[in-house]
Amino acid sequence: MIVITFAIQNPFFQGWKDFKNIRNWNGSTPFRNKYWEFEILKNGSIVEFDFTVRTRCDHSGTTLGLGLFGYSINATLYDNRHWDHNTNTYKDMKNDE
Repeated sequence: MIVITFAIQNPFFQGWKDFKNIRNWNGSTPFRNKYWEFEILKNGSIVEFDFTVRTRCDHSGTTLGLGLFGYSINATLYDNRHWDHNTNTYKDMKNDE
């Protein structure tokens, strides 16, 4: 996993009360088991940068987030499968039903 984050948060922001998901879009890609998500959030960020790459875990993928003056945008490409630590492979949830 790679995580690079820089954030300056508003100390008076009450996350449980003031956080809001303004808009969210998502969908599939032409690649099997790969999906995308884009969201706009109201949060406590004054300045925020986030870059995350997750592998060998549930819903692994890449996220890029940028925030300024209380609003953030996040773009994510991810895998919809879960990681099976016993077999070190992805577990396709559709086949287990």
